Amino acid sequence: MHGGQNLFLWSLGVQRNKGPKEVLRDQNAYGRPEGAEQNAFQVERPGFGAHSTILPARSLRISASLSILILLKALEIRYQTEFCAAHRLFREEWSEQRNTEVFGICANPNGHGHNYQLSVAVRGPIQGETGMVMDFLVLTDLVQERIVKWVDHRNLDLDVPFLKGTISTAENLLVAFWKQLEPGLPKGVVLASLSLGESRDYSCHYFGPDHD
Repeated sequence: MHGGQNLFLWSLGVQRNKGPKEVLRDQNAYGRPEGAEQNAFQVERPGFGAHSTILPARSLRISASLSILILLKALEIRYQTEFCAAHRLFREEWSEQRNTEVFGICANPNGHGHNYQLSVAVRGPIQGETGMVMDFLVLTDLVQERIVKWVDHRNLDLDVPFLKGTISTAENLLVAFWKQLEPGLPKGVVLASLSLGESRDYSCHYFGPDHD
């Protein structure tokens, strides 16, 4: 798509042939104005040259009668992979009975395993020279080198140095993974979220220490 006199709008609805200000003024509290469409479409943006950047936007409901458009300056990209690992949930200072009461079958002295599904999302601006937030292959190498090669086909409690002394719950794994990945990101790119699935039924999502 060419040209820059466009702005994508997400809202309850925006009306053709009207600018964002007119749309916000006309929109009522309980629905969309007559002739509005729910899907995003292009709205002319006067005063911008033909080569200006097309920016995504979304509407945020501030009150019952007002929407404000927020320009998003960043995008997220995501890499997903799998690894197989064994572990046991237990505390050494607890008795076997206490561990079983708290962790159930996951406290089995011989351990158990999972086919983990790991998803890594990073956020950043589109780089002008490359058109990318971050090269997918660079993100892949980062996750493989800093996480997967250490945990795949390993015992998480015994074989992984950065998990030593950690109860290997999905929650604690994600906190540890975040610390491993964050220093390796290129300038201007940040971790957005990590997700870890133990099975098709159970998963955990972490959004970083700033959201603790």
